[in-house]
Amino acid sequence: MVNDTAYEEILKIIKKESQLLGISSIGSEMLLLALVSLENSMTSLIFKEMGVKVESIREEIKKLFLLRKEGLYTNEFKRIIGNCNKLILENDFVYDEAYLYSLLYLEDNIANHIIKRLNIDKEAVLEELDNAREILEQDSHILVNLTKMAKEDKLNPFIGRENYIDRVDRILSKKQKNNPMLIGAAGVGKSGLVEGVTQYYLKKYPKKKIFRLDIGFVIAGTRYRGDLEERLLEAIDEVIEQDAIVFIDEIHNILSSSYNEASLDIANILKPILSRSEIKCIGATTTEEYYRYIYKDKALSRRFQNVFIDEVSDEECFVILKGIKHDYEKFYEIDYPDDVLNYIIDVSKLITNRTLPDKAIDLIDESGLVASRKKLKAINKNIIADLIFESIGIDRDKTLANLKNTKIKGIKLYLLNYLNLKSDNNIINMQTNNPEKIIFELESIFEIKQERILRIDLNDYFDNHYASNLIGAPSGYVGYENGGKLTEHLLKYPFAIVLFKNYRKCNNLIKDIIKSAIEKGYIIDNQNRLISLKNAIFIFHEEEKVKRVGFVKGKENTERLEAFINEII
Repeated sequence: MVNDTAYEEILKIIKKESQLLGISSIGSEMLLLALVSLENSMTSLIFKEMGVKVESIREEIKKLFLLRKEGLYTNEFKRIIGNCNKLILENDFVYDEAYLYSLLYLEDNIANHIIKRLNIDKEAVLEELDNAREILEQDSHILVNLTKMAKEDKLNPFIGRENYIDRVDRILSKKQKNNPMLIGAAGVGKSGLVEGVTQYYLKKYPKKKIFRLDIGFVIAGTRYRGDLEERLLEAIDEVIEQDAIVFIDEIHNILSSSYNEASLDIANILKPILSRSEIKCIGATTTEEYYRYIYKDKALSRRFQNVFIDEVSDEECFVILKGIKHDYEKFYEIDYPDDVLNYIIDVSKLITNRTLPDKAIDLIDESGLVASRKKLKAINKNIIADLIFESIGIDRDKTLANLKNTKIKGIKLYLLNYLNLKSDNNIINMQTNNPEKIIFELESIFEIKQERILRIDLNDYFDNHYASNLIGAPSGYVGYENGGKLTEHLLKYPFAIVLFKNYRKCNNLIKDIIKSAIEKGYIIDNQNRLISLKNAIFIFHEEEKVKRVGFVKGKENTERLEAFINEII
């Protein structure tokens, strides 16, 4: 049996698009277009995440020269629809996933030709469909019983930071406003803290259960508004029935525009339930997403009490690594010496787009794998250094080999220190009349592509408002969401080269921004994001100075004029 609502919507889209495109005989290409156009469908979500737009498929169809004499529907279209009976995903119904499954598996059709032309990873699509199938067949995926996992010793051990556990426990124990909101940068340990609370509750309140509700699974497992409400309410009823606590990770998704109307439905369902204190909810989100979405919704934000999670200190991180290393030593059969743990914490600061302890734990895990494959008995610092630069996008061994052939004086020692993690100094004082030669040399040393190199001519930055070109426009101004030319480049590429031309000729505010960034080693953009310059190379080049006008006689006058020119430029 076909899901009538979905089937009717698909046929409606096919009919409309066929008329617009002037296609009289409908084939697999029109089915693909309809599936991607179908709002809130799994197909549209998958293709959207892969960066494929409806317009792209429509344009590919326009390029086709189709000569068909097969009636209203082609034979390939009929085969795809007929094959759906073998791919029923839930009870007696066929959803859009089944149509896409059938279309992909019956390879000899025009739709697959379009998918290939658009460089869509077919295997990745099938993998996403398999995940969706599991969600549709098993409602238990929506609610994960963390307490049960703690009993089965399936949760990671939570070490240190007991003050946060105590804070969350006190909020949950209150009569009103008893919903903690965990706010902090990605990787500071928000989800780990909830696992720690679960383990703490298992000992202190053994009858109290904690479930994790995944909003993505709720939306992925539904087709239309009524389905979503029904599925979410069923999950909430289960939590209420067991007098449990529900944890919602990435809770900003209930308001995020990325899910369109579905997100608004989830927020509107949860708000009255929270206001009546029918459930206790732990939310977790990043600082940026909290202020972008949740803070603006006063009806939702006032139901929660905020708990700001800071990045761990080096000392706290060492205690954590020391506590968890035994699990990795047992798994990889490798030893992690204490000095290597301290080294991991120290040099992980070069991975600037992530936080502790998350990035240090990842280094523990991956270094263990590398060492075990090399049949080593203990982790050494060289393995850690290689992994650090690999995460930045630099092949350390190749770069060190290429550095031996460099002919530019002054740069060799600096880069050797950088690649061997021996220096925090990110300033190298060099003079040259040919900056492009330096850039070419750096390209050869690091084997990087041109897109990592940003060239900014400051000769045109003669007014204060040009600062927005570098670090982004202030809040409320046009272009605020886009960020700045310099800051977005540094965010996009962990290792980047920036060439500034005519620094002396730009506005004083611009000079101060650049000078402050170099002195501090970081820059804060218009969206209050801290962007590290640890892996950025700044090159400054002054073009020909202002030409002199008129005649000057005498050495004293010449020196005075030169001093004046240098002062004003």
